[in-house]
Amino acid sequence: QHGAEGKGVELFVRGFDALHGQDVEVLLGDVPLNEPSNVHAHGYLDLAFIIPELVVGIDATKGVARLDQGDFATAASLGLRLGVPAAERGARVVLEAGTTSRLRALALYAPADRPEGDVVGVELMRDPGFGQHRASRRISALGQWGLGRLGGARLEGLAAIYGGWFDLPGALRLEDLPRYPVGGSYNTETGGTSHRALAALTARARAGATRLKATAFAQARALRLDENFTGDLAFPEQGDRHLQTHVAWSGGLRVHATRPLAGGLGLRAFSDAHAHRVDQQIDRLDRDGLPWNRARDLQSTRLAGALGLGLVYAPWEAVELFAGARGDVLREAGTDRGAPRTFEGTTGQLSPRAGLTVTPWAPLKIQAAYGRGLRSPEASAFSEGGVTPTAVDHAELGLRFTRPGLDVGAAVFAIALDDERLFDHAAGVSLGQGASRRRGLEVDADYRPHPAVLLGASFTRTDARFTALDRPVPGVPTWVATARAAYALARGLGAGLTGVQIGERPLAHGARAGPAAVLSGRLGYRWALCALDLEVENLLDARWREGEFDFASHWDPRAPRSALPVIHVFPGPPRQARLGFTTWF
Repeated sequence: QHGAEGKGVELFVRGFDALHGQDVEVLLGDVPLNEPSNVHAHGYLDLAFIIPELVVGIDATKGVARLDQGDFATAASLGLRLGVPAAERGARVVLEAGTTSRLRALALYAPADRPEGDVVGVELMRDPGFGQHRASRRISALGQWGLGRLGGARLEGLAAIYGGWFDLPGALRLEDLPRYPVGGSYNTETGGTSHRALAALTARARAGATRLKATAFAQARALRLDENFTGDLAFPEQGDRHLQTHVAWSGGLRVHATRPLAGGLGLRAFSDAHAHRVDQQIDRLDRDGLPWNRARDLQSTRLAGALGLGLVYAPWEAVELFAGARGDVLREAGTDRGAPRTFEGTTGQLSPRAGLTVTPWAPLKIQAAYGRGLRSPEASAFSEGGVTPTAVDHAELGLRFTRPGLDVGAAVFAIALDDERLFDHAAGVSLGQGASRRRGLEVDADYRPHPAVLLGASFTRTDARFTALDRPVPGVPTWVATARAAYALARGLGAGLTGVQIGERPLAHGARAGPAAVLSGRLGYRWALCALDLEVENLLDARWREGEFDFASHWDPRAPRSALPVIHVFPGPPRQARLGFTTWF
């Protein structure tokens, strides 16, 4: 999370630096959250409206193995499940205060006599931030509720409304770090706003042996980002500050179906139909924040559909095979009002997917999988003609050993991507860079020596390179390691430690980013009707860099103007503490 809370997050998965979420598909329930053709980044992912206490689980799929994995699932897919487990249910109020003068309040309602997935919450937060120009505020309401039955279908509703306001400090030149306090910023006026309204209705039904799940959804989004990464390098008189404005509406229907067939066969089917409309502008601003030039003015409508069919075959109890394919088609039509010109186009992709699971011994599973995924073209690309989706081919071989209290896994993977996209700080958007490939391995382990104790660790090693030039892909860590330890009782003491270390990363133009390591902890106590929790981020007060990039800029009017790139950094948060009090009713 670069700068203040509120902007899209950065994710590292299997050698992908999903700087704004563009290579990780994320769904809330069955509602897609990635934003096609977002003005800031294609596939932009804003998770600030998600209230953490309402998330009961995350379903993660690395690679592209399932039929329902669609646009932006180039590295992985994450499914967020809302709910509150039985031991935590009831009406709840959470009050939180932090060392940055952070204040947060949450009201949550999850009646004990309702299913796990029924929950409603409202969150308020304000935080001046740990440094200069890093304040953030938000209000979020999120809920999911069972609505009874209609005919033979069980209905469930999901809704969210959110508003966020946040500063955008930008990055500092590495050479300027000694002259600025921790969390320094060149900018004093830049910032952003983010708004969302979401509604969805899910129906689950059985028709004989067929299981059906259908989700209809609608979303409205508004995003405004006022940023300056490069000072006055491009425009010495007015400065390089720019305002990105994005308004979008989307809606669709997703259907899943499974049916057992004779002879150990099973049918899986998936369909998706949705529409997405965007209206976006990029305005260049002068030093007073007034627009002086419009760099983009575009509106576009996308109609997209997908159909996936596959067969599962289990000839023996220890063997399961899956083979299927997914077809995607989309049509884009819009107007570039800056040119001015209209554009339209239709494109698509057929994506085969297959998997094999062998269980030679009850605790051991050996799995192999291949899948082709896609990243759709963004709207502005259709004006150039001859547009096709970016294809990703993902193959992996892994094993998993599971016994009571122990879960250990290992996998090797290979990924080929048609077009790598990297964020250009001078342009303020992501740009295509050509084909790339990734090779890597990962291991993970969870150990529970006692029901109240969890120990876990993971390690991923990746080599990511552009295919044509055989040079490293900027931003991709050579390795990522995590470790965690937790102790928790239903009543009484709870504690936890989480450590993350990111290895060296190549940057653009041959530069390199150093490793980063952060340790965070939690200590709490739970009584029958209340709890007290202390969370400490960056427990050792490490001076680390949350982000590093290599590009040219000019901020000091006394310094000569140069187009040579230099390393810029987003300083990571120093040690911060938050104390929370929770009471149940």
